[in-house]
Amino acid sequence: MVLRGMAKKRGMLVNEYGIYQVDANGKSGKRLGGEFEKDLYRILGVPYHPPELRGSELYTTVPKLIQRPVGDGHCHTYWSQDADQDWTIAKLATHAKSMGHQFVCVTDHSYSPAFTKNGKLEPAYVDKYVKECRRAEKVAGIRVLAGIECDILPDGTLQWPESELRKLDYVVAAIHRQHSVDVTSRYVSAMNTGLVDVIAHPQNRLLGQRPASEVDWDLICTTAAEKGVALEINGGFDRLDLSAEIAAKAAKAGVKLSLASDCHSRAGCDCINYAVMIARRAGLEQAHIYVPG
Repeated sequence: MVLRGMAKKRGMLVNEYGIYQVDANGKSGKRLGGEFEKDLYRILGVPYHPPELRGSELYTTVPKLIQRPVGDGHCHTYWSQDADQDWTIAKLATHAKSMGHQFVCVTDHSYSPAFTKNGKLEPAYVDKYVKECRRAEKVAGIRVLAGIECDILPDGTLQWPESELRKLDYVVAAIHRQHSVDVTSRYVSAMNTGLVDVIAHPQNRLLGQRPASEVDWDLICTTAAEKGVALEINGGFDRLDLSAEIAAKAAKAGVKLSLASDCHSRAGCDCINYAVMIARRAGLEQAHIYVPG
């Protein structure tokens, strides 16, 4: 509609057949182009916009959109009870390598009998878990980060103590209970610990099941930028979280975005492609994407 309005102001007509010069009677005359959609942009003197960027505004400089992920920032293995129990860290790493990833973050659920039982990873097993990640790295020939998806408790604290989290390479923090309780302050508290690398599925939505939490995105983006914490674009088909609109807002605030499949099986690894689609819709370039240090 934007291009059609621009063409009309210039005495041209755009329809499904092409772009035409309008004659003195206001009817379509000479066909100027339209065999390829790039013709329309060229004739109107506008840089070509890929489909993801076609909305209510035109870019004077079109972003060089991210093409593919360089790694997966959030993956589960048999260490999580809700994952396939034959899906080992080595299998994940090998499959990630076959997908062309440079790194994969193993982020199994933290475990606490008092809070959640969706993970088997507890402090007593951290050394074993890290060693398994290191072995998988050698076998697969890909960078494997030993991480955790650590719960942010209702009081804003992290489920695991600092001493245990510091044994890991990577900490993804997420809310898995009481999704409507003090969400903004819980995220801010988690980021202020200096222990968190990424906030996972920040909107907390499950499509068709649970609406997004109410969050002060201005404060979250400001805090994330100050603390160097990334926000996740979760490609899980039941989440698709962040939305493109919030991801674009975060990028403008200087926040890095982590692309993740949140896979719990081999098939789930392909969900990283949905995260890429959201990132492209948000106008993100490779420089906006978080890569673990």
